[in-house]
Amino acid sequence: MIIYNCTSSTVNPVTWSDFRSVVLKNMVHQPFNTLLWYPGGDMHESRFVHYINVYLWHLLPAHALDILLFVLGKKPL
Repeated sequence: MIIYNCTSSTVNPVTWSDFRSVVLKNMVHQPFNTLLWYPGGDMHESRFVHYINVYLWHLLPAHALDILLFVLGKKPL
């Protein structure tokens, strides 16, 4: 297994915005196998806004899907 270590310095700095752009661009060329939707990569300075997004876009859909599968008699994910 090849492991790469990438660091940033003042010589060639990499910001989170730069990293996000590279990841979103390359997701199209190497897509994930089992996703409901592609991640948007939104960044927020507010921890409160971050947790609202976690609940709305991660936990709530996951629990809703598990409840639906349970009601249908299938094994939850």
